[in-house]
Amino acid sequence: SAGRADRDFVAGALSEWRLIVTALAIVGAPVFVWQGLFNFYELYMQSKGLSDRMAGMMLTIVFAAGVPAFYFGGDLADRFPQVPYLLGIVGAFAASLLVLTTVDSLLALIAVTAIVGFVVHALFPATDTYLLDTLPDSTRASAYAVFSSIWMLTQALGSSAVGLFLERGYTYDAVFSSAALLLGGSIAVLVLLERRDRLPS
Repeated sequence: SAGRADRDFVAGALSEWRLIVTALAIVGAPVFVWQGLFNFYELYMQSKGLSDRMAGMMLTIVFAAGVPAFYFGGDLADRFPQVPYLLGIVGAFAASLLVLTTVDSLLALIAVTAIVGFVVHALFPATDTYLLDTLPDSTRASAYAVFSSIWMLTQALGSSAVGLFLERGYTYDAVFSSAALLLGGSIAVLVLLERRDRLPS
């Protein structure tokens, strides 16, 4: 019988706007950055001196790391407090992205690429767990649909933003290190709010 009362799409979404905004505040910027990174990953690796073939292999590693990330990330999402866990994942993504901009050797790039891929893919089951576990039956479908639509829009804009900065002469390392630092700053603010019980959970 879950979800039978969720018949008014707009009213259902509006009634849960605080949770939707909170989720977007936590995971909106990371997926924006991730899509920009993912779509330029091969070119980024080539700018670090890798061959076309090896740069393509790096993209494969990013995705391969997502396989265990979905399993272990989803399992951990059921075990840890949801908001702190999400904040931890985003913080780890920002840190690993920042490290990625500082390394150039093949072994270091392989290792950091695997870490970035694992961490960012762990974000998706954690986000779903947070929302689907927190939203009530009466509004879950509507509120989640609105969140997903806005979240996908923020992802779609990431590549355009990265391309715009590159066209203006910024290097890949400069763009992605700045993004990592901005993510870190946003997480620091959100952690402070979470410690003061200002984030819905």
